[in-house]
Parts: sequence; C-alpha cells; structure tokens
Amino acid sequence: MSYVFADMEELGVRPDVSIVRMLGDVFQKLGMSDKYDKLKNKYPPPTWEYRYIKGKRVRIRVNQLQGPNVEARLSSEDME
Repeated sequence: MSYVFADMEELGVRPDVSIVRMLGDVFQKLGMSDKYDKLKNKYPPPTWEYRYIKGKRVRIRVNQLQGPNVEARLSSEDME
C-alpha cells in the first residue's frame, strides 16, 4: 500500500480523506500503531471544507460538521 502512496506523491496527488481514514483504521486493527501515527502525521485531516449552498461557495470548519446540528449551522452561515 505504501507503494501506491509513493506513486501518488510522485504525481503530486494527495490521497482523499476517506482513503487515509480507512487505511488508518486498518493499521489500528492490525496493531501497527507506528504506521498509523506516521500516516496521520503525513496526511492530517483538513480543518476546512468547501460546500456550495445556493450557488455560493462556503468555507466550513470540518469539526463543526461532526456535531448534531449540522443543518442549523449551515443555514445560519448562509445568512451571513
């Protein structure tokens, strides 16, 4: 799997957040905590996410999207 990431780096492509998360979960299940830590340090999760709301591009913090009131936060940010 590390060869795939090496090839992606050579091409200048960063892996998607979901791919990094899935691979990190596999490393944790297999007990490879050193590889998990190295993966998380090299590809940290993004702090911002861009969404389109009513045709406008809106920047939203990712940690806000994990709460229970996601729709309420999105609509309140749209009003600003």
